[in-house]
Amino acid sequence: MNDYIEGEPLYLNARQTNRLAIYTKVFIVSNYPLSEQYVKARQDGEQPSYDGFVNRIGEIIYMPARNHYIWQKGRPTDEVIETLKSQNATIELLPQDIKQIDLSEVGL
Repeated sequence: MNDYIEGEPLYLNARQTNRLAIYTKVFIVSNYPLSEQYVKARQDGEQPSYDGFVNRIGEIIYMPARNHYIWQKGRPTDEVIETLKSQNATIELLPQDIKQIDLSEVGL
């Protein structure tokens, strides 16, 4: 999976001849939370590979119900927020994505 989301040129296996992947975005859709995926691989000592996988993901959005969006990682753009609000959607931004800043480091 890491090869597909790396962002580097990649040849995809195809009939007759392999094809160069020219996509710029990857969407991973699942019925299971990210924390419940690849559990066996992490238990078998492949935690660094899993960490690399998670680090390559720019946004994690849970949709537990229709018109309910929870951003766990990343932030929606203003345009996305306005579109969702116009559809009467509920938007949650989880605080664990907020980075802690040591104010002494910036002179405060």
